[in-house]
Amino acid sequence: MNSHLLIQLQDFSQRNAEIAEVRSMLLKALANYTNPRLLEEISAPGRLRTFECTWAIEQAIATTYQVQNEMSAVSDCL
Repeated sequence: MNSHLLIQLQDFSQRNAEIAEVRSMLLKALANYTNPRLLEEISAPGRLRTFECTWAIEQAIATTYQVQNEMSAVSDCL
């Protein structure tokens, strides 16, 4: 679903459910990127790229909390 459309959903329970689903997918991706075994098997440039992706995923997770106006959670993420 387009993020612009998600924010415009009038049914807040549906909106929050979809945001929670997105956050769940992001947390699974983050777990993959922070897997220590993954880092052992890649080159230095690959590690740098992995750290960049990890940072981007963490920022996206923070954004999901921000859209839900959960500022204490946003602060914890940042």
